[in-house]
Amino acid sequence: VPQTVRFGYFDAAVKPALTIASGDVVTIVTATQIDPAEVDASGAVPRSAVPQYVRDIFDQVKDRGPGPHILTGPIHVEGAEPGDVLEVRVLEVEVAADYGYNVQRPYAGLLPE
Repeated sequence: VPQTVRFGYFDAAVKPALTIASGDVVTIVTATQIDPAEVDASGAVPRSAVPQYVRDIFDQVKDRGPGPHILTGPIHVEGAEPGDVLEVRVLEVEVAADYGYNVQRPYAGLLPE
């Protein structure tokens, strides 16, 4: 949802979207960085394939940093202090949308050469 993401930046000074205790199990829903308008314009998938929460993020989140990614959080872990190492276990991954994409731009990204 728009209130729990940072669009294009992460900042330690941002108020946590969630506070948890060590050992808590949480479900985190993430969002793709491709604009739903671009997905719709592609004609490759039906409009209904884009989850409403992704449309809401693109429509409602106006505070955007320099990067393209939609980041969920931050999440505050009670008792954690700067310098601590946190163990995070991914228990399950579910695909939320019936489409995907990949982008490679010349002189950018993972393979700039």
